[in-house]
Amino acid sequence: MSPKDKTETPAPRLAPQQAPQPPKGGVAAPSIAPPLGGWGACPGATGRVRHSADPVYYGKLKDYAKENRNHPTDAEELLWNILSGKGLDGVKFRRQHIIGQYIADFACIDKGLVIELDGHHHSLPPVCEDDAIRTEYLNNEGYKVIRFTNEQVLYHLDDTLNQISSALHTPPSGGRGAVSVLSFGDMSTLSFHATKVYNTLEGGALVVHDEQTKRHIDHLKNFGFAGETEVVAPGINSKVDEVRCAYGLLNLKQVDGAIEARRKVAQRYREALRGVPGIRFFEDMPGVRHNYSYFPIFVSAKEYGMTRDELYFKLQEQGVFGRRYFYPLISTFNTYRGLPSAAPANLPVATRIADEVICLPMHHALREDDIERVVSVVKNPKK
Repeated sequence: MSPKDKTETPAPRLAPQQAPQPPKGGVAAPSIAPPLGGWGACPGATGRVRHSADPVYYGKLKDYAKENRNHPTDAEELLWNILSGKGLDGVKFRRQHIIGQYIADFACIDKGLVIELDGHHHSLPPVCEDDAIRTEYLNNEGYKVIRFTNEQVLYHLDDTLNQISSALHTPPSGGRGAVSVLSFGDMSTLSFHATKVYNTLEGGALVVHDEQTKRHIDHLKNFGFAGETEVVAPGINSKVDEVRCAYGLLNLKQVDGAIEARRKVAQRYREALRGVPGIRFFEDMPGVRHNYSYFPIFVSAKEYGMTRDELYFKLQEQGVFGRRYFYPLISTFNTYRGLPSAAPANLPVATRIADEVICLPMHHALREDDIERVVSVVKNPKK
């Protein structure tokens, strides 16, 4: 989305990838209401209407897009040689395609997929922030965005193509009409701990739906300060520092790729463990975008011939460290176990699941031989 050149320096190519803003004191672009369906509305394969060029910006961007097509980076040229002419999975891609006020490196309108190739300067915080804003805009327009570094394309082309192919067959989520799990309730809590799919090493976030609540939380997390000297309430120091923020911005670049890689790990586990007596697992839910943070299996001792804990320690003997997550139940803690509501008879489903669950190793960098070692123990625990 942002300018790149063959030398991969932060200096822009001829075309900025967003329409230039008017100079101070200049005349802003006129505000024009889009027609029903949006500018350049294109129905995708899923029936969702996706939007193309905004006429206010199109005249400014078309020459930039043409210049970029005529002077591609080495990585862009290599990838286009494969994508052009429906060369990958028989789908049509466009290069340097204008969407709204941005230029996408490669776009498949029918599948709602945008591919971005990034040079080294995309790791700089200002560029990371711009990339995140553009990605959010495209997501809201119904496009899924996947990003690769130029080095990934040039030196790991097969893996890049595999990820693109998988993305083509995964319907985009989000966009107009999509509902986020964070929209439910009065407040949602996010953990950015290092074990999470998206993380800032440590920290988290609160998502609220009104300005008053946000302002109150801002006071609480900043010692109660409402200004330089005015303290309006008790508070604590509860902020994500600049280093972790920078790490989080960098992580935004790769989180979609990490989720896609985790999806493949989950798919491999399902393929290998499907049909194993006494082993159950969740399937993906249609219309839901999963982040594949965990892959839990559930062990029925009667059918499997071994309890969950026996399998858990068998895995450990082979150097495979799963997690009995969540176990033990909170209702078994000293604080709560004396309550009538904490009796196992009152929590039959939770008690059974807690006694059966093992989360298998899950990470976007798991290799095929790692997965095979895990699967081998689960399928043949008595060997």
